[in-house]
Amino acid sequence: MLGKFKHKGVICEKFHVESDSTLVEALSKLDLTKVKLISSSAVSFQTVVYMTSVICGFCRSKKILSCLDAIQAIGAIPFDVREIGVDFACSGAQK
Repeated sequence: MLGKFKHKGVICEKFHVESDSTLVEALSKLDLTKVKLISSSAVSFQTVVYMTSVICGFCRSKKILSCLDAIQAIGAIPFDVREIGVDFACSGAQK
């Protein structure tokens, strides 16, 4: 799936976040010069609520668009897209 849109110039890459590190700390160690969008979950399967406004602020400071998958967040925790500052949010409605 990661290479599905490579022919259109889109390259998706996964990266690992150490358990003692934050997503922003992990992103700070990467070369983001060609990155146009960073997508993340708002909540992980490990019941971790990410610092979404910090992630989106980091993206904005680097002129990178942010996208949050909010399917585990909406209805469970406060989730205000304006307050968070996310460029795109996506979710299902089946829950």
